[in-house]
Amino acid sequence: MEVIRIGEFNPDALKQKIEIQPIEMALLIANNKRNNFACLKRLDYLLESIKENYQAKLLDFIENLKKRFHELTKNDLLKDKKAILAKVKEETNLLKEYPELAVHTLNFSFQLLKLKHDINWLNDTVEVKKGDYFRSFLIPSYYYLLVLTETIGRDEGIRLFKKYISHFLSSQKTIESNFTTLTDTFERRKKAIQSPSDWVMVIGLLSESKYVFRNDNCLWIDVLEDLPDNEIKYCICCYGDYQNAYTYSDGNTILTMEHTIAQGDPYCSRVKHDTKYDWNLEHPKKELFDNMWEVPDNKKKK
Repeated sequence: MEVIRIGEFNPDALKQKIEIQPIEMALLIANNKRNNFACLKRLDYLLESIKENYQAKLLDFIENLKKRFHELTKNDLLKDKKAILAKVKEETNLLKEYPELAVHTLNFSFQLLKLKHDINWLNDTVEVKKGDYFRSFLIPSYYYLLVLTETIGRDEGIRLFKKYISHFLSSQKTIESNFTTLTDTFERRKKAIQSPSDWVMVIGLLSESKYVFRNDNCLWIDVLEDLPDNEIKYCICCYGDYQNAYTYSDGNTILTMEHTIAQGDPYCSRVKHDTKYDWNLEHPKKELFDNMWEVPDNKKKK
């Protein structure tokens, strides 16, 4: 099996600065085309899913989540910013009926960005750390699921969240698929091997029906170190990959995944199976992933 490795461990990856414009950021949080980053858009869709499946619990969930974000937020960064809130409100469906929840969620997200209080939201462009940028959309999602489990029960909450995230990602396809075969996918990866990336991945083509890849780090999980629930981290950071693998291959590939960094493993073991060639979805044994490349020491990743 031919194997390639892309990316390099960068201990300063999350300290790198990115520029944002606050008003634009507020709208992106509401409705980013890259829907991973649109935590209000995701909440809007989750509310609709709760209403459809647990209507009697919808108001309880809204009140519980609003209370949680209120407790976690130290300052009102959106005070006297009615124009921004009005624009954000236009981007939502069900959430616009619960404006206090939208305000608390957006306020919490901006707090995670660690913005200074004296910036001009209309005109200024500001720098934030990449780690804080990731936290601004991942941590609200963490609490969406945590509060959902507290409201309807853990098993039911996780089951509904997985259903919701799959439907959401299926309905929010952001780019057209260029998938042809897994062999072509592997060849494209080989051509991009020199492209710089802070995400480290080892990739191999086991057969025309099995594309094997091992993620050796996850910056998303790194920024959630202070949060304790690994199952919730897995649900918000990893579970959507199943749907995306299917959606962005036009329904031709199915993802299997056994080991995940989110759940404490040293790497994520993943396989895309092309069902045009074979419906054998058996996941390779751990030894195959261990032997693809030297397994990194977790202490050296950061």
